[in-house]
Formats: sequence, C-alpha cells, structure tokens
Amino acid sequence: MQTNQQEFQRIIAQPKYNIHHFKLCGCSFDEQICSGYLITAPLSGILQLIVNGTEIQLQKGNIALISPGQLYSINSLDSREIEFISVHLRQSLILDLAARLKLNSAGSQVVFKSTFINRDSKISDCLRVLINEVEQHELGGQLVIESVIDQLAVYLLRRHINVKRSDHLELSRVGVVDRRLRRAIEFMHIHYGRELSLDEIAAQAYLSPFHFARLFKRITGVTPLSYLSHLRIERARELLATTDMSVIEISQRVGYASQSHFAKVFKAVTGLNPRDYREAIILRRAYLS
Repeated sequence: MQTNQQEFQRIIAQPKYNIHHFKLCGCSFDEQICSGYLITAPLSGILQLIVNGTEIQLQKGNIALISPGQLYSINSLDSREIEFISVHLRQSLILDLAARLKLNSAGSQVVFKSTFINRDSKISDCLRVLINEVEQHELGGQLVIESVIDQLAVYLLRRHINVKRSDHLELSRVGVVDRRLRRAIEFMHIHYGRELSLDEIAAQAYLSPFHFARLFKRITGVTPLSYLSHLRIERARELLATTDMSVIEISQRVGYASQSHFAKVFKAVTGLNPRDYREAIILRRAYLS
C-alpha cells in the first residue's frame, strides 16, 4: 500500500513463495514462527532481528536466513527510514527440490547452516533482480521472478542448507514435524477455523494438557495456543492473497469471533492491517483469473 512518496509496502504472494519489499520510517513486527525458509536483507538503514532469543543487527550487505520453526521478530532500531526485502520460500518448495536432487529422505532435517551471512554476491544478485521485477511490473515479470526463485532455492541448497537425518522428525501432510507432536499439529492444521481447547489438542497426542504443553513448548519454543494463533494468521494471509472473501469472512474462517481482535493480531505480525495487506499484494489477479 502506498502511504506517501517515500514509504511503500509491496508484496508478491504465490503458492510456493512470498516476496515483501518494504520502505518505512520505522517498523516493528511481533515475534512469529517461521513457517518456511526466510531470507531477509536490508537495503538501507539497520534492521534488528531476534531469532530464537539471539539478537542480530543487519545493515546493507548482510543477510539473515531463518529456518522453519524458528521464532523471530523484526524491528528497526529507530524511526529513521528503513528499506528491506524478505523472501519466504515454502517448505514444500525446498523439500521437493531437495528430494529431486536426492539430498534428503522422509524425516530429514533441512535447515540453514547459519542465521547470519555477512556478504553473498549470489543471493544479493537474486534479491536485486526480484526487487527490480516487483517494482517494474513489466511483461513476463512473474516468469522472471519464478526463475530467480528456483535459482535461489538451488543455490541455498548448495551452499547454505544442511540436510541431516533426525530420529524424531518425520514428513507429514503439513511438512516436517516432530513425530511426538504430529497428530496434535495436524489436528490444529485441520481444525484451526473453530475454537480449540488445550485439552482437545493434547488428547490428539495422548497426553495430559500439562505434559503436552511442556513437551510442545520444549520442542517448538512456543505454547500450543501460540502456535495455533500463528497458524491462523498464516492462513489468513493466504486467503487475503488468493480469494475475494471479505475481511470479516476471513476472520471467521480462521477462527476469530471478533474482527477487531483479528485485525489487531494480524497487524502486530505483518505490520499491516488485513485490508492494507491485500492492497499491497501485486499480481493478485493471477490467483483469481
């Protein structure tokens, strides 16, 4: 959404990737769970990331890589202008590509080797092309973007991702999950649109609510109900991008009885209210045509 001549928020939302290009006078995004593979790089100003409790400061040339399941928040250090790009690659994109390249099998842990990169010319070049295509809206832009996304994914697998076997992980319908939580996580992914109690979720793992909550927090870093809230906001982003449903319909679809509460939680996580988020999405018509 264009707020004035200096500030902007541009979003490309596609089934296997999202691109966010923001220029703002100060920003703050609440802690959230990374659902895919996130690449974030400032173009001007300084970004503060907190990833699993560790603070990282990024300036131009630096890159942050965040793996699925990691907790992160993004903030600017002050109210001065900050411009940055974030590219979110779905788990399915990376896992499918890793399988095609014979790098992983079911239950492999596929994560970034490091959260912070000082310089990487290949990633920076890919990000520059993506920014240019997002800005220009030229003929064939979406094809160029998809080609660059594929190149970026291959390069990340070559240079920045570790693939290792884990006895606790297995591939489920919602991605790679800890086998001890699989039934409960799949249950939340299926029933997020209605009110769910901790007792009901814990029953899927055949544990008491107390022991389930402790195990869930130890493995994921968040409580089951916080995970459910993040899941609902992620699904709301998809519906805003891929449907013409009204905001109130979407809030109800993802399990919020109050539209105002939904809008408050959504803005805290994304930096935009639901209507502004939808307006910021570029090429949205590609979904709806």
